[in-house]
Amino acid sequence: MNEIRLVRLTSGEELLCKKLNESGLTITITQAVALVPTKERLGFMPYLPYADIDTLIVKKEHIMFDLKPTKELADQHVLMHNDSNIVTPEKPQIVV
Repeated sequence: MNEIRLVRLTSGEELLCKKLNESGLTITITQAVALVPTKERLGFMPYLPYADIDTLIVKKEHIMFDLKPTKELADQHVLMHNDSNIVTPEKPQIVV
C-alpha cells in the first residue's frame, strides 16, 4: 500500500501519514505528523514524539475520514521523511 494519506481522528487531530496496511477493523500508519493550522500557513508537528514507535495501529472506529491529500501536502510529507534532505542552491548568478 504505502500511500500518503490525510487521516482525521475522532479526537479532531488531522494526521498526514503513510498508510502501510488496512484490515477489517484497523489501519496501520507510519511517519505520522499532526497538521497544525496557523493564521498564515499550515504547520507540521511530529505525532507522538515522546513514543519510540515506527508504526501505529488505529482502529477505524476512531477515524472520521481517510483521504488522499493534495499533491503539495503529499510532496511535503515526502520531503520531511526523505533521508537525503540535501538542498542544492540554484544556479549561481553573477551580480555586476
